Amino acid sequence: MSKELDLSIDKYISDEFSICREERQYALYLSNVLRYYGKNPKNKTTNRIGDNEKVKSIFEACFVNIEDFNNFDYEEERKIMVEEELKKIVIEKVFYEATFMRDIFERNRRRYLPKKFRNKKREDFYLQKTFERTPNKICEKGKSFNRKLIEFCINKDKEIKNDEKEKLIKELANNENIEEIHYGMKDGNIKIPNDFKKYKKKIRAMMNSKPDLAVIYYNSDNIMKKYLLFFECKFESPEDNKDGDNGEKLPQTKIQGYIADFLCKYYFEETDNISISSVMKTNKNSNEYQSKKIQFSREQNENTDILISSLIDLEKEIFNK
Repeated sequence: MSKELDLSIDKYISDEFSICREERQYALYLSNVLRYYGKNPKNKTTNRIGDNEKVKSIFEACFVNIEDFNNFDYEEERKIMVEEELKKIVIEKVFYEATFMRDIFERNRRRYLPKKFRNKKREDFYLQKTFERTPNKICEKGKSFNRKLIEFCINKDKEIKNDEKEKLIKELANNENIEEIHYGMKDGNIKIPNDFKKYKKKIRAMMNSKPDLAVIYYNSDNIMKKYLLFFECKFESPEDNKDGDNGEKLPQTKIQGYIADFLCKYYFEETDNISISSVMKTNKNSNEYQSKKIQFSREQNENTDILISSLIDLEKEIFNK
């Protein structure tokens, strides 16, 4: 047997023959590559990509929507325009396995405390590992995370007409039984009022799903406008599907598209001026979104987005600098 194929810890993560089959390990390496090469070097207006072909290839896989460049007749022209666009991308934050839904839900329910708690410092409740609120409702209905989540699902319902949506949203506004309970937990969605139980599977899926990576970035020619982009990374496993409502099948990427849409609409856009990246659009003219699926591979083929050997090499370079 070749020494290159030995069962050695040195071969666990080394090159295309790496023993490691865990996609989360390579997602972590991708996170490091994006964070380092997506930053502005000191006194520069572009990022660190430079002429590094491996980095260019990775950034193209992550940030380029091919539909945006279909109007170029020549491959060389398209390549030049893609490179120009990649240079402008500046990555502000990368979150690994970001559990946005459950974390923002929990912070929100502590922030809008019942009156009996309001003579105490809110920060004390933020520091507690566990927290019980009684009553488990938010007096300011418009601040309720769960009300917003149900309203979002009503608006996304393609099975009903707009007048029925308006009726349901009005009923939701007047409903006094919306509690701040984690709808993704076991038996949690039992607490969803009957009028809205038709959305319980989608709600549960959204509360329990998370992207492998979440990126906040901006374009260097408009630094005030930020974008949210989710990545679902795959190596040797297929994409999971959840059972949705009314027999709908919900792939991971679609669930995460709902999450990004919800977060930007109700939280990130107003507070941080963050919109969903156009890379997440299901097609150029659509208002539907899905996370960007990144396919890792040992060898280059037509389905490969990123070679694990490239990630490994670039990550070594970063930490050897």
